[in-house]
Order: sequence, then C-alpha cells, then structure tokens
Amino acid sequence: MKRILTALLLALVLLAASAVPALADNNVETTAVAQMDIKYNCGCTRIGEGTMVATNGMLTCAHNLVCTKHNKKIKTCVFYFGRNNKRYTYKYNGKFSYTYYGNYSGDYSSIDDIGYIVFPKDIGKNTGWFASSVESDDDLKWEFCHMTAYNGNKRVTDWNQVNIYNAKQITWSATDDFKKCGEGGPVYYGSSDLEYPVLVAVYTSHSTDYGVARRFTKQVFDDMKADGVKFTKK
Repeated sequence: MKRILTALLLALVLLAASAVPALADNNVETTAVAQMDIKYNCGCTRIGEGTMVATNGMLTCAHNLVCTKHNKKIKTCVFYFGRNNKRYTYKYNGKFSYTYYGNYSGDYSSIDDIGYIVFPKDIGKNTGWFASSVESDDDLKWEFCHMTAYNGNKRVTDWNQVNIYNAKQITWSATDDFKKCGEGGPVYYGSSDLEYPVLVAVYTSHSTDYGVARRFTKQVFDDMKADGVKFTKK
C-alpha cells in the first residue's frame, strides 16, 4: 500500500551504469549520505540514513518514515550529511515531504521497505547526489556493490557481491560491523571510471549472515518523477 503525504511536479532523467570494484573519484559517497535524527508524533525516536539521488530528492527505507510501533508520522527530522563523529559537512532541519510503501503497523514485511523524501529546495547543491539506476536481474546478479551506513556517528562501508533474492530485494554477506548499523543507506556501484556513484538499492535489514536491501524499481522512479524529484543526467 502506497501512502503519499504530499506531492510536487517537475521532470527527470534516469542514468544507468555498470558495477566495478572500486570507489568513484569524488567524495559524494560521504557528503550525499545523511544520518537522520527522527522524532515521530507518538514521541518515539529513530536514527536512520538516507541518500540524495537528485538535487531535491532522497531515498531511504520506509520504516524510517513511520513509527513501526504506533504507525505515526514524522514530527521532526534533522539530516546530518557527511557525518563523522560530531562533525558533518551539511545540516538540514527544514521542511520536506515524503512517501513510503508498505504497511508498518505491528509486524511488517521488508519487501516494500523503501520510501523517498522531497525537499522544497535544492539542498543537493550543498551535498552532491548519487546517480541512480533501475537494474534488471541479469545486470545486477553477482555484481560487486558498495554499501554505506552509520554505526552511531561512525560511517561504515561494505563491499561484496550481491545476490538476487526476489524482484524487489538483493542480499549480500554482510560484515559484523555493518550489521550493527542503522538502515536506509545506499547500495551502489562505485568506480574510478564513473564520475559519480550509482545507487541501485537501499539497505533495509539484516539476518544472522546477510544484509538485505530494497531495490530501486521503476515504480519508485516513476512516483518520484510525478512528485517533482529533479533527477538530472550526470
């Protein structure tokens, strides 16, 4: 079940790329990933992550956007981009709108655990942003990807081959450090041959051995387009 809390209207273009086992030659992997300090209307709080994929658009997991205990909306959220202990490269605590997929009252399935945020200003000019790609099973299967998340205020990265779990999810063998992190950060291709990293999924959960990510799909892309996210070709 899709829930749209507000909408804007503009245009976008999608970018695709291939996976290679090296980081892109820039710092977007750091500056475009935010630690989200979230407070819900019920009083509950959560620390999550989100990734800029356009000048005014961010991807995150859905369970960051709603209290899963009380099914309540976000009251406030402060975004700390490029977090490194007490330091950060950019802070945003203004207005935003958001959309998420799935039902999160009580127990919930992670298969639809993705959502997006639309900012009323182009904060990506301050943070940078990832390119993004809707990848087919054949393109994505067994490719090497990078993963970024936060354990407290410490940035943690993984890098491994991914496995196609289903049409909406991928998995990989996650490190113990990564499994201690919050959810919502990017799973992406990174390469010295690419000017920018390319997001293909959002980290949502983990099991004893595996990390799980919700894939960036055409439905999410089309909905973001309709809601005014200004994707641009890099």
